[in-house]
Amino acid sequence: MLADREQISSVTWLVKDPTLSWMAELAAPIPSNRGHAEEIISLQPDLVLAGTFTTPTTVALLERLQIPMLRLSMPSNLEEVQAQIIEVAQALHRPLRGRDMVARMQAQLEALPVLPAMYKAPTAALYQPNGLTATQGSLVHDVLVRAGLENLAVSKSMPSYARLSMEVLILDQPDVLVMNNYEEKMPSLAQELMQHPVLAKAFARTVTVTVPAQAWSCGTPNVVRAIELLRDAALQVGARA
Repeated sequence: MLADREQISSVTWLVKDPTLSWMAELAAPIPSNRGHAEEIISLQPDLVLAGTFTTPTTVALLERLQIPMLRLSMPSNLEEVQAQIIEVAQALHRPLRGRDMVARMQAQLEALPVLPAMYKAPTAALYQPNGLTATQGSLVHDVLVRAGLENLAVSKSMPSYARLSMEVLILDQPDVLVMNNYEEKMPSLAQELMQHPVLAKAFARTVTVTVPAQAWSCGTPNVVRAIELLRDAALQVGARA
């Protein structure tokens, strides 16, 4: 999103997966890597971008070889997302693009439908494959709050990323159920839980919103799309009251 095409020698193979990335089509013709040291060193890059979960042995070796590297942590809120955009843009010598991207994000946020006066935040539960949810200290939680929702996992004092049992979910009956997009072509036991008939019956009349994983699995401008979807869900609850 920030670099010129000729600046990019290689991208992680993950960015070519359309279930994880909205940049998959643009990234398709670019050579990819799996984080192996020999792949990166052979490219003789001027700069390597590495994340929190990038292969640690490769990162350690690149540091020993003094190959310039920008290590980025996982953002836990929107401010950190925007700060990383500015940081990466500066590292790529494209600072104006970074500032423009952040400005567009701000404009999108300001254009969101306004929450009504005397607004009471509906409860929301994120329910991902394997029943995973997120609470305080996570980007997901920050998105839920900005959308005007109260995160059920916080009221349960759950750790940042934990498993929310179906029994607890059904007993608490949140106002909004937040799901991941289901990939039928990639069946798994974790995904199967999302199709449980009890879940469908218990939440047949609940406002349910599907947030694509690409919107908030990483700290990109696409996180605004998640906020937009969830703000609409919050307002739907208010309209029903």
